[in-house]
Amino acid sequence: MRISETNEIISALPQRERNALLPHLETVSLRESTVLNLAGERIDHVYFPTASLISSMIQMQCGTIVPIAITGREGMLGVDLVLGAKKATSTATVAISGDCLRITVEAFGDQFERHPALRVFLFRYVSYIRAQLERTSACNLMHSPETRVCRWLLLISDRLCPQNPPFSAAAVGLLAGIAEPELAPVLQRLESEGIISPENSESIRIGDRDALRTAACGCYDRRAEPFVLPRAQW
Repeated sequence: MRISETNEIISALPQRERNALLPHLETVSLRESTVLNLAGERIDHVYFPTASLISSMIQMQCGTIVPIAITGREGMLGVDLVLGAKKATSTATVAISGDCLRITVEAFGDQFERHPALRVFLFRYVSYIRAQLERTSACNLMHSPETRVCRWLLLISDRLCPQNPPFSAAAVGLLAGIAEPELAPVLQRLESEGIISPENSESIRIGDRDALRTAACGCYDRRAEPFVLPRAQW
């Protein structure tokens, strides 16, 4: 495993903690729409995406699914365990297919207790997740569907960089919490302006990142993020 090509949390750990963690990690290929955790159910694995994207969601009493956070190569799925919980507080689904590192809950708990540097780093990540939740809540309440879609496209590209892979329009709608009837005209406008381009009948690719940044709402502000993400290089 080449550390430079793996998850950002794993890469940034001190060498001692990283070397202790690596033997317990296995590479798995995640497929879009696969459910990794169910809210209220026991957590079996912790996931560190390398080339995939995971969406965490909650279901309201009325049945509406609300996305609350996304996890890519900058982070991990398993924050509940860091805070001492044994069960997931939200449902996690694969939004974009790709590779991922995972570790069993038992092995993760053992390493978490053994290595203070790992605990400090992951508590810092918890702070980042909290900020992401706060910003997403405000964004969904205050901003238009088009500016929200642009923000989520930027967040997706950051978490999949340095590549600029195609991804499904359905994944964008899932992450942004926007139904297809409302999403379709937004994507059509972005396509007409050259900001995105169709890859095939179901997938899109970002065409002009600078224009996308201009069109996004102010919630996409990297300077306010406490957990530094790698900027897309394409």
